Amino acid sequence: MPIEFYCTECRCLLRTGDETAGKQARCPECGAIVPIPEVSVMAEPPTRAGKDRGPPLPETLPHPYSPDSTPQAAPAGPQGPLPPPGEEPDLPPLPVAEIRAYAVGRLVGPAVALIALCGLSIGFQLFMVAMQVIGIGIAGVAAGEQGAARAVAAGTMAIVLRLAAVLVDLVVIVGAIRMMRVQAYGLAMASAALVMVPMSCLVSPPMSICCLPVWFVDLAAAVWALVVLADPQVRSAFRG
Repeated sequence: MPIEFYCTECRCLLRTGDETAGKQARCPECGAIVPIPEVSVMAEPPTRAGKDRGPPLPETLPHPYSPDSTPQAAPAGPQGPLPPPGEEPDLPPLPVAEIRAYAVGRLVGPAVALIALCGLSIGFQLFMVAMQVIGIGIAGVAAGEQGAARAVAAGTMAIVLRLAAVLVDLVVIVGAIRMMRVQAYGLAMASAALVMVPMSCLVSPPMSICCLPVWFVDLAAAVWALVVLADPQVRSAFRG
């Protein structure tokens, strides 16, 4: 009686005589060497060696648009269900310490620039105040009583404006220090905006041409600070 069995590689049905039971045969389809069983094997054809066939498929699949078909949920990924097409997946939020370190790293540069520029401005304004006081005294001695009164009035106004500029610079320095500490977001934004005001040009209009290049440097530092403060992660570090 012939022995029937399946090739373990190509699943082809093979037939041989019963005297070859227990030996090996070459499959005429794929050329694989397969063992010959003692009796016929008429079960389901085996899969390829070392591979899993997986779960059996249903005999009929429902049409995707048929009324009996039910929508299937999207497969869950490592972080949950996959997002719809065109939407970015929700990433886990960064730890507060990492956000703060990122914000400090970006804020140190513009904050130091603001402090340095305002420190130089304060030194210049105080020097000009001292010169103004000396000028008032010289004008009072040389111009007589009426000229001295006018010199004192003009000099006093100039001193008040320069002291106001010093006050603005102090506010900017305080805001820059709070900026480096990731504190007081509103004060940090106001400090950067105040640097954009050309205080030196307003205090002494005759010297505005000389002060204009310095104001461009102040403007660059202020824009740098505002751009960094507008970063969403930097802003969230202030709220944290």
